[in-house]
Amino acid sequence: MISVPVRSDVFVERAEEMAFLHARLTDAGEKRGSFVILRGEAGSGKSRLLDEFVTRHASALRVARVRCSPAMREPRAVLGALCEALAGAVGRDAPSALEPDRAIAFVRGILLVARSGAIVLGVEDVQHAASTVLDALEHIGGIGRALVVISLDEEEVPADVGEAIARIRARGAYDLRLGPLPVHAMRRMIRRFHWGSEAPPRELVQRVVALAKGNPGLAEDLVRSIAEGGRLGETPVPHAARFRARRMLDRLDAATRRLILIAAIAGVEFDVDALAHIAEQPARAVLEALQLAALAGLVRETAPRRFAFTHPIVRLALRAELAPSFARPYHRRAAQLWERDAASVAACEAVAEHWRDADEAEQARAWDERAGDAAVEGEDFARAAAAYRRAESDRPDEATRRRLLLKAANALRRAGLEHEALLAFDDYFACGPVAEDGRPAQALLEKM
Repeated sequence: MISVPVRSDVFVERAEEMAFLHARLTDAGEKRGSFVILRGEAGSGKSRLLDEFVTRHASALRVARVRCSPAMREPRAVLGALCEALAGAVGRDAPSALEPDRAIAFVRGILLVARSGAIVLGVEDVQHAASTVLDALEHIGGIGRALVVISLDEEEVPADVGEAIARIRARGAYDLRLGPLPVHAMRRMIRRFHWGSEAPPRELVQRVVALAKGNPGLAEDLVRSIAEGGRLGETPVPHAARFRARRMLDRLDAATRRLILIAAIAGVEFDVDALAHIAEQPARAVLEALQLAALAGLVRETAPRRFAFTHPIVRLALRAELAPSFARPYHRRAAQLWERDAASVAACEAVAEHWRDADEAEQARAWDERAGDAAVEGEDFARAAAAYRRAESDRPDEATRRRLLLKAANALRRAGLEHEALLAFDDYFACGPVAEDGRPAQALLEKM
């Protein structure tokens, strides 16, 4: 598979974090060394933050960065790479094959004689490093002009590394956690992705924002998977997400794994009794299985006897593991269960999705149309148009298709999306005879 280069050219919504790092840089410039622990979930933008910080202060910085990995985790390898990067940053000859204690002495020596400007030492992904690497870095953090920044994926930190980080934090290190980006920042970032010659479609932006939950790295992975293979939800979710979900699933016994896969069919959020009905299992056994899955990090309890997947992408990753023949009967049971009380737009959309995944196109079409009608009543016209379009894509009879196309066009017009409305009216006229006076779509739209 050819990898598609997907990256946004904007850096958004990390002003407070940038200001914090700038303050620590000022401390280092005044010979008050600083140690910063930069943490967050995978894809939250830790490396991108450091990239932007270094770029903005390039004229005043000397930088040495090292990235740990399962292949480079021992003190000799990590500290040796740091020595080499630091030597290059200050114009010194790189040492060769130093033992850890001599490597620390080399770094300390350069920092102690630094005459001007701060020196940034960045050691990334320390969750992969041996704990003794953290012990060595602690001896460097308070020296002179040094700003030491270590980054870590907080979900992947082993116990011994966690203990070493706790010791560093207890001795005065700064703790900076990257939270999720707000929705408006995610939209701006996604729209600026370099992805072919066109901007990402509106529907794609909305879908990726909903799934990424403020994680910019995950948004990149999602857009890349679409660019490489097709439509989101029908192509495999990002490989990293599938790998992590599979690893968490493997911690469970066979019966619990099966139940969690059925839960992934049921929805992002579900209660014990509903899942027991869909899985045809006793409610007590379902509750016990969900509690085990919570310990594995797959789900969390949101209310008594109610659970949700820890992230929407976890559900998608698990669903990607399922054969359609396995999933269809459970989708059918879920649709039959939830259509009894479905009244809101979201509930109707969920029922339609289950019928579609159960390979019941006519039922899916009817519920998507019902979702569109409910959205019109709530004056959410863009959402209504999307629902009518989904219903039309299920290939109903010609009369029904014309009705759905007209509903979609009118919803787009009422949403103020005139260009999209024109295209929708064109689709409506293209599927059958136009009005008796032969008015084109533009004239009809103007009159309406």
